[in-house]
Amino acid sequence: MSRPSDPPIAVCDPDRLAALDSYAILDTLPEQGFDDVVRLASRVCDTPVALVSLVAGSRQWFKARTGFPFPQTDLSRSVCAHALTHPGALFVIPDLSEDPRTRDNPLVTASPGIRFYAGAPLRTPGGQVLGTLCVIDYVPRPEGLTAAEAGDLVALARQVMGQFALRRAVAEHQTALRVAQAAEERYRRAAQATRDAIWDWDFSTDHVLWNEALETAYGHAPADVAPTGLWWIDHIHPDDRARIDASVHAVIDGADTIWSDEYRFRRADGSYAHVFDRGSVIRDEAGRAVRMIGAMLDLTERHRAEAERRESERRLALFAEQSSDFIAIADADGQIVYLNQAGRALVGLSEDAARAARLTDVFTPDDLPVAVATILPATRSAGSWSGEFRLRNLATGAVVPVRYSLFALRGAGGAFEGFAAVSHDISARKAAEAQQEILNRELSHRLKNTLAMVQAIAVQTLRNATDPAAAREALVARLVALGKAHDILLTGEGEGADLRAVLDSALAIHDDGRPGRFRLQGPPVPCGARAALSLALMAHELATNAVKYGALRSPDGHVTLDWTITDPADPVLALRWQEHGGPRVTPPSRKGFGSRLIERGLAGTVDGEVATHYPPEGVVCTLTAPLAELRRGE
Repeated sequence: MSRPSDPPIAVCDPDRLAALDSYAILDTLPEQGFDDVVRLASRVCDTPVALVSLVAGSRQWFKARTGFPFPQTDLSRSVCAHALTHPGALFVIPDLSEDPRTRDNPLVTASPGIRFYAGAPLRTPGGQVLGTLCVIDYVPRPEGLTAAEAGDLVALARQVMGQFALRRAVAEHQTALRVAQAAEERYRRAAQATRDAIWDWDFSTDHVLWNEALETAYGHAPADVAPTGLWWIDHIHPDDRARIDASVHAVIDGADTIWSDEYRFRRADGSYAHVFDRGSVIRDEAGRAVRMIGAMLDLTERHRAEAERRESERRLALFAEQSSDFIAIADADGQIVYLNQAGRALVGLSEDAARAARLTDVFTPDDLPVAVATILPATRSAGSWSGEFRLRNLATGAVVPVRYSLFALRGAGGAFEGFAAVSHDISARKAAEAQQEILNRELSHRLKNTLAMVQAIAVQTLRNATDPAAAREALVARLVALGKAHDILLTGEGEGADLRAVLDSALAIHDDGRPGRFRLQGPPVPCGARAALSLALMAHELATNAVKYGALRSPDGHVTLDWTITDPADPVLALRWQEHGGPRVTPPSRKGFGSRLIERGLAGTVDGEVATHYPPEGVVCTLTAPLAELRRGE
């Protein structure tokens, strides 16, 4: 017996597995909602087996099952894994014993001997397929499912995904609620424990909530305090009031998030306390300040040196936690004793993991020898080191370019006690520099190609010119057509443009305003840069000849320009230019540069074939070219 077929590559798609993990559903206990779904699916489709099957990286696990003995199987026994390659439709195998993907599956060749399978994809809003809601029978079903059964199975699959989403939303809500409750409890305990007057100012209602310290430290009983911002401003010393009012509103009305200042605050007995007040602004998604939370410290009741030290520590911690840079402090051996939130995010460490890490752990392996041999010794001896360096994210493995600064921390007598590290992520700058380099190379390449084309057009136009004015006019018109084609290329994305846009632009300079002079018809066709330029010049030359000698010379004449794509297996563009309603056509006695440009220019660019015919009723020009060559860029 041959071995079962390998599971499809889609099983190990990292984006799909990440989407599955995000629902946190694997190996959870049975739930009534999912059990009800499989019972309904079994009844609706008249099958003995129905499963909510989730395909993980190495197994398939059943969140709910009826009529099936196993809670999970390995991937060699999985039929659902093959359904991942059909994410947009119901996956049906009428006879599993005859399908090459499943005929050697142990569940088919041995007990329980399944024969029929139909699975509706469990697809996330982002398009990732997590598994299927499937029904299974022990006998083949050549007719498969009826339309009603198939529709009901797909509808039940959507209900399963709805249950998944609801389950995840409930879990996230509970987590957020626990976090909010914990934060509220910490805030309440901190407000009770501190002697600082903590305030919470809601800008929408101008309501200010104070903690008990407003009374214990400054004597203002809650019953005597108007809970407004105006009451607070009114209790600032008159000489400080305008300055403080201006400074706090500058932060509120601006983009900053932190306000702090020192001033004199009036106690209940009429005396003034020298206070240091600081607040943090909370902004909504539009950036508008909606709230400010702060604390007022009475400097007059504390020892000045102690107050300054503690305030310095608060400011440092506040800066570090709000900074977007990597900020770390390590002991003399390089063991990290503090790493701010931005730093932990940059190198992929949790708060607990950061306390167990060393500064050198976040260096890339290639850079570690340089750091150990040069950077750390230089910091110990000279006091600092600064330069561009690379850190690594330990969670993702990503390498992050940074501006890295390392400082020596010294204690009494200048003894070395540790390191302070500050790193600024310069990934965006590096990416911009790389992109600019690509753009510079592309600009140089395109400029060279354009200049070569301009040179060829000029040489061919002027080579045998007998009338300088006519030659100058023809050259200018050709260069204008070339310029318009470049405009189309530069307004799009990537290295091409749509065929219709290229033709419209090239023909616009020949349109005299009479309705229906150019009648274009055809499907969207992307063109590479070289093909677009050649097509624009070809259309320009044809239109120029039509204006001088053909259909556009007559007020009632017009041009039809249509194109199709033939042979889907090897697509080919077939384009036809035909003139109508002009003077009677006679073949030219000789071919000028314009005719050679029409017949040879595109052929050399995209391996196309161009032919021009001169029936009496109007000029006909046809073009055929492989679509793959037409799409090719510079």
